[in-house]
Amino acid sequence: EELAQVEEQIKTAQEALSQVIPQFHEQKEIEESCNSQLRVNEQRRTELYAKKGRNLEFTDQKKRDEWIRSELKTYGSNLSDKEEQQKSVEREITRIHDA
Repeated sequence: EELAQVEEQIKTAQEALSQVIPQFHEQKEIEESCNSQLRVNEQRRTELYAKKGRNLEFTDQKKRDEWIRSELKTYGSNLSDKEEQQKSVEREITRIHDA
């Protein structure tokens, strides 16, 4: 008799669970979709703030262009330095292999 009651409770719990599981999965998908949209919106907000900051930073297009040229020059210089370092390392590797 007690076993029958326990089995009945298990059956009832399983039926309730079988009804709740699809709802859980549906809510989980909704949550994942919302999280994905939140990440997209946060990225967009970050981009807009960055753009706003750049607009405030430069009073006119000429100053912005000067800054861009300066940045390009800096990056070009850094790239040249890295290329030279790479060549130096490659020469050292060749020297070690030849020795």
